[in-house]
Amino acid sequence: MIALALLPGMAAAQSSRDEAWQRCARQDASISRQTQIAGCSWLIESGQETPQYQAIALNSRGIARAALRDQAGAMNDYSEAIRADPQNTTSFNLRGLLRAAQGDRAGAISDYTEAIRLNPQLADAFNNRGSARNAEGDRLGAIADYNEAIRLNPQFALAFNNRGFAKAGQGDREGAIADYTEAIRHNPQFALAFNNRGFARAGQGDRAGALADYTEAIRLNPQFELAYNNRGAARSWQGDRAGAIADYTEAIRLNPQYAIAYNNRGLARADQRDHAGAIADYTEAIRINPQLFNAFNNRGRVRADQGDRAGAIADYTEAIRLNPQYAQAFNNRGFSRAALKDFAGAIADYNEAIRLDPKNADAFNNRADARSALGDRAGATADFREALRIDR
Repeated sequence: MIALALLPGMAAAQSSRDEAWQRCARQDASISRQTQIAGCSWLIESGQETPQYQAIALNSRGIARAALRDQAGAMNDYSEAIRADPQNTTSFNLRGLLRAAQGDRAGAISDYTEAIRLNPQLADAFNNRGSARNAEGDRLGAIADYNEAIRLNPQFALAFNNRGFAKAGQGDREGAIADYTEAIRHNPQFALAFNNRGFARAGQGDRAGALADYTEAIRLNPQFELAYNNRGAARSWQGDRAGAIADYTEAIRLNPQYAIAYNNRGLARADQRDHAGAIADYTEAIRINPQLFNAFNNRGRVRADQGDRAGAIADYTEAIRLNPQYAQAFNNRGFSRAALKDFAGAIADYNEAIRLDPKNADAFNNRADARSALGDRAGATADFREALRIDR
């Protein structure tokens, strides 16, 4: 047989195509996303690719655009990939991930479901659909999907972690800890699983275990601001206010928009009687997230401690406006109203606190004081007795 040789022009074209695929597939990590996009675009616009290969190039360009925060461009690429090759499961899975990131969980679930229909062995799609279902509050559906992902891939650490998260949402901390432990067994470098197990352990009252897990998560990922925040909470529970403040401060350094870390640092500073520092932290938390009702309540408590009852009442009122089910804020506002001799207003607040939380001994005790101040001795006695009964 006679070997065929490429003509110079054909050889050049083939060389350009090969180079474009290397860039589009980003085979070298040093290739920038912009270069990746250029390579994929060359392939897509060349007219040389089959629909299947065109879909692959579109998916790669979509991934690069998503990495550059061009969500609209990425969405368009994934949709075009599906149009070019409706059997490409990767396209549906990628579009589902992007839709989930945009808050379109119904659209994401639809895409994952189509990916699963096309390939019932696709463990990633089951895992991703489970995450979307969990975010929708469908714990049972989420766990069913994670179960299937794990059945298809028994080494799937992420699916174990995610199932643990769903179980924790059901209040099954033991099951959650077992899943996080299994995730860690399959991937000992899984910082998120250590953090999540720490959170579950903290919920069980195992503060030492929680602290150890958060510390390991931080060792594995020194940029993990959530683990610093959570370790700060564990340290605060143990009475280590200085250590807690150090952790919250590091979380804030890593993420200056971390409103919850500011709120938590405020709590630790308030415990140290650093009222000015606490108020500054709560105020910053509120600036970052004006919907953070806890921060309003907490700032109100410090203002009340400083004797600023009017400022405290304003903060409690805003906390209640943001969360009308916030029993503690009603109780706290009642206490400040009582301090201003507004006993009727105080009793109204205590009534609401008790309606929302019938086991709130403080509210019964405080209402007893207010009733006593108004001469209602029978009512005061009944409330004192109820407070004692609850505290037994």
